[in-house]
Amino acid sequence: MTPGNARILTVVIRAITEISQAHAAFYVQTQEGQPLFNTASSRYTDATLALKPGERAVVRLDLDLNLQSGVFRLGFALTDNFDERFLYCNMNLKQVVMTGNAKSQGLLHLNPDVSFAMSAAQEEQGRPQAAR
Repeated sequence: MTPGNARILTVVIRAITEISQAHAAFYVQTQEGQPLFNTASSRYTDATLALKPGERAVVRLDLDLNLQSGVFRLGFALTDNFDERFLYCNMNLKQVVMTGNAKSQGLLHLNPDVSFAMSAAQEEQGRPQAAR
């Protein structure tokens, strides 16, 4: 990845137990686990996820990652309605390697036009899309 390019982070989730009024969250950390950035669907919309066991949903975050060169962890979590309890949390869902020069002086710069969406999953030939 190169700094400042738009990225779409997509996670497909499947409920093992019933989920009601859940929020999704994304995290960016250094390779060592130092938090740099996080955001949650509750900051952009009042919409929540409600799934019955076996149902799937897609959570999508569009943003510009403008990080300095290095290795970074991308994390994902689902929280309850009050953001007090994790229903699922994986702080190392994916690692990304940034190459090139960041387009700002700081460690992290995000486009203010972040888009966060949640919807029912579309099955492809009976299988969910892989998390990217």
